Amino acid sequence: MTPAHNNKQAHTQQYRSNRLESILFSTFLCYFIFKALFFAVRIREYIFPDEFSWFGLAELFSRCYLPPVDSPESIPFGLVTHVPTLYFFLMGKILGLNIFHVSDLIFLRFANVFLGAVTLAFAWKFICLISHSTAERLLFLVMLSNTLMFTFLFGAVSYDNLTNLLAVLTIYFVTKFTLNDDPRDLLLALMMMLAGVLTKITLLPFAVGIVVALFCYCGMTKGRFLRTGENSFFTSKTFGVSLVIILLLSGFAVKLYGGNWLQYGTLQPQMDRFFPLENCLQNRLFSRSYAVAEFKKGKLDLVDAQRIALRIRPESDRNETLMLLRYAAREKGVTTPPELVSRGVYTLLWGEKILQKIYGIMAHKSMEKTGRWDLAPYLGLLLLGGVGMVVRFREVIDSFSMAACLCWTVWYLLILSQLVNFNGYRYSGVMDMALQGRYIFPVLVPFYAVWAKALTALFRGRFRGVFVSLVSAFFVIAEFPWFLNHVTPDWYF
Repeated sequence: MTPAHNNKQAHTQQYRSNRLESILFSTFLCYFIFKALFFAVRIREYIFPDEFSWFGLAELFSRCYLPPVDSPESIPFGLVTHVPTLYFFLMGKILGLNIFHVSDLIFLRFANVFLGAVTLAFAWKFICLISHSTAERLLFLVMLSNTLMFTFLFGAVSYDNLTNLLAVLTIYFVTKFTLNDDPRDLLLALMMMLAGVLTKITLLPFAVGIVVALFCYCGMTKGRFLRTGENSFFTSKTFGVSLVIILLLSGFAVKLYGGNWLQYGTLQPQMDRFFPLENCLQNRLFSRSYAVAEFKKGKLDLVDAQRIALRIRPESDRNETLMLLRYAAREKGVTTPPELVSRGVYTLLWGEKILQKIYGIMAHKSMEKTGRWDLAPYLGLLLLGGVGMVVRFREVIDSFSMAACLCWTVWYLLILSQLVNFNGYRYSGVMDMALQGRYIFPVLVPFYAVWAKALTALFRGRFRGVFVSLVSAFFVIAEFPWFLNHVTPDWYF
């Protein structure tokens, strides 16, 4: 067989592989959109996490050309100033485009489905940048597009959706920059990162991880991107415009977080800094934290704290507040105080609960995967991925991009589990205090990239294809079909 014939055969196989991947990506993208649209048009009000507040703020922003200020009208939904509001500003402008015969709520839900489709598309572009394995890329795609809470959330009005999109865009452009040293990608990455911190405060530690990775890369390459023959770009109008945008976004971020820190001693002040207490108690989140905190300090007795809790409108928030008050009462000696678990035990339990909440649903109504058989396959795949990471470490972490994905994931999960959730547990005595599966979504894409590579690295040849097919089938069946099998009529309009 001649070399020319071998090259032609290899090219044909590559073409077929690329064509197959394109077909499968389009299929799973359409399936993802279908599921998100189903949730958008079928799930009733007061089910999606905090949708009441986020939709209320979007409506408030839609009535103004410029961002509004805090007012009695905004109190039930939250602060308007001194908090990141990019998502509400954009949704408010989008709401002005609703010329169709659908409610504003459904229209904004459709806009969030679009954000989900773009997120999945750029996640796919990202994995195609760092992986040369068809099996690995397809496993990543199936896992991401069939994570129930991830899909469910994109059917809702939620600032988490823009947060997750901007996190994926940041990771994509950072990775692209480290592969081709194009300064345009670096500028785009910085824009997306800064827009992210202006959307949600939880992207601040994510941004720290991104900046550290960029400094490490520039140190390793000694600023090679400055000497790539593209120096003319730094004198172009595109560079000037990009720099102005970055400086503006940086200025907004410094003004927001720096101003809060200098004036109020915190990155995000509480509502009672700006409104009388009675007005603040109209807000469900403030009422929850106030009732529990003041009871613990002894400024409210249990009956008065419970009265405040009973005024909270959403049933799930009301029940959670009453539960926190019961735990606080035990701590004060009304009953036997609960014994807190150690940090190590908490971390293991935290991981299990995260799985329950991302492969199930954690919202104002919950459908978590708490059964042994529901979680066992995910736990088994995580353990198998850990084995793959140890046994094939050099094969899995074979590039700066994969090392960065691992570091971003570990860094973000440590911050979330140890500084946020564990401290909340020590304060409240409640294991689930502020423990939401969706909070890990900013690093879900890099986590799945490492996990998919660690799993596929354990197999060779046909065994890899069989394994990926079985795992893919499990993820598909255990997501939307599982939801349809467990949902009850009170979830729907």
